[in-house]
Amino acid sequence: MLLFPVANAGLVEVYMNESNDDLVITEVDPSIPYGTNIILEFHIKGAYMFSEDPEDEEFSVYTINIDIEFLNVEDLREACRACASPRYVEPKDNEQRNYDVYEAKFYSDSIAQGLDGYVGDIRFNIVMSNKTSALILGADTTILLTIEAASTKETSSGFSLPEIPTEII
Repeated sequence: MLLFPVANAGLVEVYMNESNDDLVITEVDPSIPYGTNIILEFHIKGAYMFSEDPEDEEFSVYTINIDIEFLNVEDLREACRACASPRYVEPKDNEQRNYDVYEAKFYSDSIAQGLDGYVGDIRFNIVMSNKTSALILGADTTILLTIEAASTKETSSGFSLPEIPTEII
């Protein structure tokens, strides 16, 4: 996964499928097998946390919008604009946290999101806006991800004849 760390380091963290790797700062090129659903979890901290205080309005994240661009030139698809708007995740019972959590789900068989049958690179463009719908500069980020082709299943029973040794002269 190639990431463009535009988001202010530490204030916006993005995790995929319950991984502990923050996709905003990771140097790993992640890929997932075809057929895997994608759950992106956003941790919004500090000045970007949601606030009703008018003084915090400029930086307080009110909405998150995600576009998906399909980069496989052999399978050209229209980008999915406003493909997901992550939902806020309430803290669990007795959970204390110093960040807001949002979650977006992408289903591998989703025709609406353009993922049905897709194999190749995709780009998530993540944009955050405040209560006045103004973009929050520095809170946006881009994540590249590869969806790999499904492995071919073996049709053999697993039994094979042993190799016949060459004749010894």
